[in-house]
Amino acid sequence: MNLRPSPPSLWLPAVLMLVLALSFAAATRAETREDLRRFALDLVNNSRAEHGLPPLSLEPELSQAAQAHAEDMLRRNYFAHESPEGGTAMDRYRAAGGSAGKLVAENIAQCRNCAPGQKLVEGFHRGWMRSPGHRANILSPGVDRFGFDIAASGQDVTAVQTFAGAGAPGEGAEGGVPRALDAPGQLAVALDLINAARARAGREPLQPSPGLSDALRNAAEGEDMAEAELGLPPLSELLSSLPADERSRLKSATLMGGQCGGCGREPTDADIRFFVERWLADPDYKSALLDPGWSDLGVTVQADGEGSKRALLVLAGS
Repeated sequence: MNLRPSPPSLWLPAVLMLVLALSFAAATRAETREDLRRFALDLVNNSRAEHGLPPLSLEPELSQAAQAHAEDMLRRNYFAHESPEGGTAMDRYRAAGGSAGKLVAENIAQCRNCAPGQKLVEGFHRGWMRSPGHRANILSPGVDRFGFDIAASGQDVTAVQTFAGAGAPGEGAEGGVPRALDAPGQLAVALDLINAARARAGREPLQPSPGLSDALRNAAEGEDMAEAELGLPPLSELLSSLPADERSRLKSATLMGGQCGGCGREPTDADIRFFVERWLADPDYKSALLDPGWSDLGVTVQADGEGSKRALLVLAGS
């Protein structure tokens, strides 16, 4: 039996559904496709339990994506996370009805001169657990759903396991654990990071505007973060919704936004750092953030609880 795992694959966002004429049912006999999926899930959950991680549950969309890829690789004689046309695990998951806002990971393996069954599935699992990248997918704290499929043609077998979840934010301040933030906390962290950059450039610091932050948050409510393109609310509406004193003082503004998928369930200080660092790395956004004409800052980061997050930031001045 010659087992061949692949390099692991991980994605932060047209399935080939041709069912091959395989000897799958005859080879597995009493072990149906669903039996092997549940057996594969048990192996994964046992390994996760040994490391103090919560169990995963089967998700039909993930298994459908795994089945499509396993059968396609076998039918077209390739072995890779990307199809010949460039399709990825995320593409297959979305085509099966999965959310674009999830973290999606995939492990694949191949065996020559083998027969599908529990013994082979167990062999694949042992191989994946001995490989650091595959093991990281299995033991990821950011996933909670699982899919699996195994496809066979003669004595050639290909297996795919897929994972999805909300993911996790990056590191918190100074490499620490990310800290959940409410609206005032988001504004405070963003202000510190941006004012530090302004100080290095010899600019006056911005002042926080809870009113602008509230206006951003209200404008973004109800949008589908996972599917919709990033939309920026009209600046005139933001300024007109401010309290009277701010509305009379602030006459102009500029707006920027960002979004991520598979980055955790709630807004954290790591998210604020993620978005601010990327804005500062973009010449146009950096120029706006350091513009001496702005005096006030508003910001909001919202999460849908499924892995998608959206950040909006507004700079305003007289």
